[in-house]
Amino acid sequence: MKNLLAITTLIMVFTFTTNAQDRKELPPAIERAEMQTEMMIEKLELTSNQADKVKKVNIVAAHRVDKALLITDKMTKFKTFRSIQMDKDKALKKILNKVQYKKYNKIKGELKKALKAKRKEKKSN
Repeated sequence: MKNLLAITTLIMVFTFTTNAQDRKELPPAIERAEMQTEMMIEKLELTSNQADKVKKVNIVAAHRVDKALLITDKMTKFKTFRSIQMDKDKALKKILNKVQYKKYNKIKGELKKALKAKRKEKKSN
């Protein structure tokens, strides 16, 4: 169940290219950031100092995602989400050690694969 929650949370944050009418109501930015941070504490074994910094990064990113969701042009929205993710990755790279950052990228890659599979399944239905 924790893995499902973590995957769902990360998928919501990493990609929001679904049409507005298809999208379910998202939890508030702070709540999403806290869930993400908790998952990252567990999966990446963050120190308390790292956890505080990661939480701030997650909160900023979640608020930016909320604003980006209002963008109607698909290409602009895509570029904005990509920018948010790149900024977040840069910030996390400064906070996490090499092992943690490598693990973060591995998890992120697995989530992208899962999301692509989910999209493919949704298109075929």
